[in-house]
Amino acid sequence: MAFPKEGMKVYIDADGLLVEYLDTDGNIQTVKNKVVAVSNYEYEINLNEAKRTILALRPEYLGTVITDLRNIMKYSRSSQFVNSRTKRAFNPRLPS
Repeated sequence: MAFPKEGMKVYIDADGLLVEYLDTDGNIQTVKNKVVAVSNYEYEINLNEAKRTILALRPEYLGTVITDLRNIMKYSRSSQFVNSRTKRAFNPRLPS
């Protein structure tokens, strides 16, 4: 939907924060512009703050996730196998 539509009468405040227009019924509708200038610094701060949000898993999915993780984390028999919960690992940074 294009705004404003052809034939609409629109009033825009001098600072562009308030827009008034006539709707199809002839009523005046007022819309406050929520667009605000943001500096690069503020943008980066907001972006980093959004990354701090922790999304919790919904309880109805918890059983599925636990089952999937248990299936993925099972160790099969190999040269590194110790038991069903442990596997040896080689760390090249440790001196022999």
